[in-house]
Amino acid sequence: MKQLNTNIIAILVFCSAVWAAETFKMKAGPAGFSDRSIKSAAYSLPGDFSRLALRVTGFDLGKRGNGKFIGEKGIRIDVPEDAFNIKDKSGLRLEIIEVLDPIDFLIAGLPMYTHAQEGGHALTSGGMVYLRFTQNNREVPLASGKSVRVQFPDLFPQQNFDQYRLIPGRGWQRSGPVETTEAAANNDEQEIWGVGSRSFSAFQTGWLNLDYPEPQIACLKGKISGANAKMPIIVSSVGTNHRSFFSVYVSPGEEFRINVLRSKAVKLIAMQGKNQLGFSDEIITPNQTGFQYDYKKGKDTCVETQEIKLQQAEKSVFESPEKLAEVTGLKVYRPQAIQYKE
Repeated sequence: MKQLNTNIIAILVFCSAVWAAETFKMKAGPAGFSDRSIKSAAYSLPGDFSRLALRVTGFDLGKRGNGKFIGEKGIRIDVPEDAFNIKDKSGLRLEIIEVLDPIDFLIAGLPMYTHAQEGGHALTSGGMVYLRFTQNNREVPLASGKSVRVQFPDLFPQQNFDQYRLIPGRGWQRSGPVETTEAAANNDEQEIWGVGSRSFSAFQTGWLNLDYPEPQIACLKGKISGANAKMPIIVSSVGTNHRSFFSVYVSPGEEFRINVLRSKAVKLIAMQGKNQLGFSDEIITPNQTGFQYDYKKGKDTCVETQEIKLQQAEKSVFESPEKLAEVTGLKVYRPQAIQYKE
């Protein structure tokens, strides 16, 4: 585990976000971030891929500075009247980024490990959200001892989750338990797919996550064809029947080795240069422990998987994360009804 922790610390590098005046988007940028930025990816997407961005949804809190606000993917934030230690609440806004679909995890690029002091374990997620409050373009913290309720659609009702908060440069740290609200009865005749919700009280803003540690991980390795001989390649593993994300840089001509959760379904996505894209079929990961850097100690624990072929991506791929998801087969499942805790 010491080896795992060392490697985790090495990859926890965060990038700044780029904000537009009206249409808010989160993009990977240069290393480091300002106090006013939204903490973004652990890597910079190459070339035209850097045009892809996660949407930031904004809400006006009104004169009383409270309300219940639901993002377009179903994450709800309940803000009480006493959440802020300010008298004048005019112009107060809530801004959120929802990370629920597999493509969201790929674009966000956030490392999925617990804080090193908590073992440096890999994580499986039920969803992430970035939230912050602003007034006159300045960030407004929650009042001491006050909280907002964060509610996620319960896409994985059989999975245990806890609340985690991202500590910049260190990883995810457990910050409390999670409550479950069961789904209302589904209406089969109308083909309505309803889910329950998972909720917790957040006493701080920033990146928050429904997570659960996975102490044992596996490793996949394979070849990449069609690569430019002079540019590094980013290979990412994205969970498809669960939510996980791992990423590695690979030199042209080298095999890739990448960590994955054991006995899960994933897709591997490779990107290089301006617009080279490759991806695997859905892969069921091995049910045996492995780690991508074991080969440096003379023990290769990675399991061979299919070759990834890089080729020039169509221009339409760079129009939106949803288009990239369509091309790579990272399906989106959106419930029609969510049972929130009132």
